[in-house]
Amino acid sequence: MTCATAYQGSLGSIEARWFDERSIVDAAQDGCVESFTLLVERHHAQILRYLLRQTGDRELAADLTQETFLDAYRRLGRLADDRPFAPWLYRIAHYNLLHELRRQRIRRMLSLDWLIGEGGEAWRPLHQSDETGSSHERDLIQEVLNTLTPTLRVPLLLYCLDGFSGQEVAEILGISPAAARQRIARAKDQFRQQYQAFNADMQAAALAACCLPVASGYENIRSSSV
Repeated sequence: MTCATAYQGSLGSIEARWFDERSIVDAAQDGCVESFTLLVERHHAQILRYLLRQTGDRELAADLTQETFLDAYRRLGRLADDRPFAPWLYRIAHYNLLHELRRQRIRRMLSLDWLIGEGGEAWRPLHQSDETGSSHERDLIQEVLNTLTPTLRVPLLLYCLDGFSGQEVAEILGISPAAARQRIARAKDQFRQQYQAFNADMQAAALAACCLPVASGYENIRSSSV
């Protein structure tokens, strides 16, 4: 497929996301910049969301997303004909994330802050985009995700948030399908437990805060009557 055909065909499609992505990849591999731009438009939001959930830092996630697509453009010629584009792209994002975490770990180890001891229903929210739901709920989800180790958090997000199968998660992470399924199951259990615990604690704190003025007023009445 030529560059013009791939580009115009996707633009003219009623449901462009179901267009033959392999044809677009082929055109991009042949040097069609417009075709690669289509790939970026298709996957940018999902990659950004994945990295944002992993880092909790929008600026860092945006930088890693840009780096991921630059790396994908440089390496596109290495993508085999029988490999789907999306899992391959997520694998690049995953390795960029690991590289950044290693750099952060080294910086923490060398910093003075580290020397003095300074650092840092449950499934419905995970399927929501970051633009939906209350900020309270998004913060709660991120706080719960931060309690999971990267070994569990990464496959959970790939499976529940991005919709990859267990087989695709295994391919992205470079592990066996059995290991991927095991990590996803463990991550689900831990997320559910932590989400319920955090939610209960926050509700209890909110109730206590509401009752505090009433209790304080009662104590004042008692003190004044003595």
